Amino acid sequence: MFRFKRVLFFCHDLEAPSGGRKMIYWMSDTLNSMNIEACVVHKNPRFKLSWFSNQTTVKYFPNKLDYLYQKSIKSRLKQFVYSIIYSDVIEINKNEDLLIFPETWLSNQTLKIIEEEFNVWFAIQNSYFLLNKENQLIDRLLRLFKNEKVHLICFSQLNFQIMYNLIGSNNPLLQTENKNLHRFTVILNPKLYLQVADEELLEKKSHSSKLKIAYMPRRGNNFFGALLNYLNHKNVKTDDFEFIKIDGLPQEDVFSILLSSHVFLSFSEFEGFGLPLAEAIACGNIIVGSSAGGGREFLDKQSFFEVNNFDYSRIYKTLRFIANYKALREKDYFFKISDSRSKILNSYSEENARTMLNEILLNFQ
Repeated sequence: MFRFKRVLFFCHDLEAPSGGRKMIYWMSDTLNSMNIEACVVHKNPRFKLSWFSNQTTVKYFPNKLDYLYQKSIKSRLKQFVYSIIYSDVIEINKNEDLLIFPETWLSNQTLKIIEEEFNVWFAIQNSYFLLNKENQLIDRLLRLFKNEKVHLICFSQLNFQIMYNLIGSNNPLLQTENKNLHRFTVILNPKLYLQVADEELLEKKSHSSKLKIAYMPRRGNNFFGALLNYLNHKNVKTDDFEFIKIDGLPQEDVFSILLSSHVFLSFSEFEGFGLPLAEAIACGNIIVGSSAGGGREFLDKQSFFEVNNFDYSRIYKTLRFIANYKALREKDYFFKISDSRSKILNSYSEENARTMLNEILLNFQ
């Protein structure tokens, strides 16, 4: 039996679409499906992510985190009032609850919680954010890790390798077997992707004679604008290209766009995993551009044309090649995108996620 009574996933109160926050919700759901009580914790009562469909259990902790180890009269009163008004406000049990924070929550407050003997893990979704924290915070975290006071759970092979190298034997702060460093997998929601059969997917993509190219402005918009200006000044043929912007849309709308598009342009400079790229492949798209680091875990020659963000001429030639290949060798094209789709859905399935979690949780019987 898992020795913690409840797992609490702390999450920022931000409504903007984010792969990291979606993964927090999905990980909580996965634990509940394994009969381990889990919930997502937000600060503001009644806040819940609504840009993708979910039945995730959400609780609220309206106080500052230092309430856990320094309960002033004011903070006790605040907690009491909120608990009367809102039924979903939680009281955290030091001995029975496991607290999981995103790496962006690394702070004096969260480290103090660990030092006060609370059970804490950090979810490393993008090590870039962790390693841009103040040096004294990182040093304190590593010391706590060495003493097995905190666990780190990494959501991609890239993040795992970065953290493994950071805490390796060449680090004077640490000499450890890394029993508290864990690897977890991203989950691609099967209820969303598997509801569309390959035949239906291919039919959607064959409707348009144009090459539909999806992109996300918040990930490298300057590069996209420069690409369009380059193409305009070069007077190259683009009338058979259709660029489709994905920006701040609900998951169902993003899904609909990716099902009909043929290419996903990737201009992101760094991703801990690269969930948008994986989701694009799961919808039958070819990726053109950058792997953003984390994407190397799942991108292959069949699904990915790597092109430098500044190499606008090569980006255009790659798009033109795909357009011609699709038109002249349609059966081969459809086979390749179907095969890539199948591989990525199998790799990042709920079953694999449960297997990884079981391996992690065996240490906490």
